[in-house]
Amino acid sequence: MAFLEVKNLIKKYDDSLVLKGIDTSLEKGEVLAVIGTSGGGKTTFLRCLNLLSFPDGGSISVEGEELLNFENEKVSEEEIRLKRLKFGLVFQSFNLFPQYTAVENVELAKNLLDKTTLKEKKSYTKGAWLSLKQKNRADAMELLRKVGLEDKANFYPYQLSGGQCQRVAIARALALSPDILCFDEPTSALDPELTSEVL
Repeated sequence: MAFLEVKNLIKKYDDSLVLKGIDTSLEKGEVLAVIGTSGGGKTTFLRCLNLLSFPDGGSISVEGEELLNFENEKVSEEEIRLKRLKFGLVFQSFNLFPQYTAVENVELAKNLLDKTTLKEKKSYTKGAWLSLKQKNRADAMELLRKVGLEDKANFYPYQLSGGQCQRVAIARALALSPDILCFDEPTSALDPELTSEVL
């Protein structure tokens, strides 16, 4: 059984059919490169996998569990949010929050998830929240260390180079430990020196 299985994925924008029944499967640890012309649907495909855009048809399964079958399933926003956690996405244009430092950008999603989970389980206390927040900060610092930016943790995106911003974006995508990590042309806006830095 494939780790990721996509069947008959369809996406339309008005009268334009962008994804025309995409089928693919990947085994755990396998890498897939999607190559095509600009405007050919590569980003749309990745956004559909991450449920940032909703396909008009088809299904997506991870580890044999059908996440969504877009032809006959209605799911709540909360279910979609949980299903999104299977995927991480590194955007082409970084998409860092300018009002947050590098470390805050990396820890933000985990903090939001943990706070919501504590409230849903009715186990929210200030002490429990502060403990999780402290752990998330340490984890974020470790991810920044792994991408060589521990010394830039308190810098804002405008204080970082393009390559550094992209490495922060990679650390952020890894912060929730996704099963599948997607990269949307993560080096296309960078010069050759910064490209090798990110790679």
